Amino acid sequence: LPAEQRKGRRNCLGGPEPLRPSKGPLMIATHMARQSGECAALGSSYANAKVEAGNCDANIPSTRGSTLTASSTSLPTMGMQIELGTAVRVKKGEDMHSVRREVIGGERVLLVMVADGHGGNVASMYCRDRLFDLFIETAGGDASSSSLQEAGRDAFRRAHAEVRAIRGCTAGCTLTLCAVNEHRGELTCCNAGDTLAYIFSSEQPDAPELVSEDHRLDHCESECARLKALGGRLGKAVGQDGLPGGPKRVFPGGLAVARGIGDADCADFVSCEPAVTTRTLPKHFVILVATDGLWDGPTLEQVTKIALKTRQPEA
Repeated sequence: LPAEQRKGRRNCLGGPEPLRPSKGPLMIATHMARQSGECAALGSSYANAKVEAGNCDANIPSTRGSTLTASSTSLPTMGMQIELGTAVRVKKGEDMHSVRREVIGGERVLLVMVADGHGGNVASMYCRDRLFDLFIETAGGDASSSSLQEAGRDAFRRAHAEVRAIRGCTAGCTLTLCAVNEHRGELTCCNAGDTLAYIFSSEQPDAPELVSEDHRLDHCESECARLKALGGRLGKAVGQDGLPGGPKRVFPGGLAVARGIGDADCADFVSCEPAVTTRTLPKHFVILVATDGLWDGPTLEQVTKIALKTRQPEA
């Protein structure tokens, strides 16, 4: 978002809500472990956790005066127990998320998506309502990693084309989709933009793993090269003082992130092609999917401490 639109956006860290779509997500945290006694403690501790925004143990900055009380949804399944929750703070109503559990080819797959909208909420709402159906249709009853990867690519392409076909719609959104195959213990992540997904593991507490890609022009040289090859001009927006400032952008359009869904008014500079990866999950871990409202606030070290602390009964 432009700097003037981003003013006042602060992160919050709160507990989970029921499995349902909701406006304005900040993050979705998924706690998973192989079935063991520790899983029950994990579920109990997370359900009882309470974080007061502005007064967190990790001193994470957030909107003062608000309190989020945790609740949890426990999803026991073969070989795993999953605790899943969301933290939501609505500012402009342009961000969306959804969670769904499906059986694909006889295997349980947990689907999580987060979309960070701009220019209105049409694109992000469309992804919330349609992305999973597109994904499942392409998977065609095959839950292998290669099938889920191709299903993600196809779902992003179809969502992009259909949003752009909406008459008068120039809205866009970044998009991240995570598919957890609970039987195989695999995570497939597809993302376009800067809505990021990390894996935090108690086995490697000092090494959180980024499983998505950050496509901001300030952070991604390959995106800059792609846009230059298409004839885009890279620069910074001119502020009220007449001087250039803020993040690097591509013109025409002025986007600081040119990977996503929609943005029909930005010519062909916007690419919906997601970064796609599949990896085997560790024994104990937390997956955190969040819009830039989280990642732009605290440090990754602060987020790691909170994410791993929720696995302890005293948390």
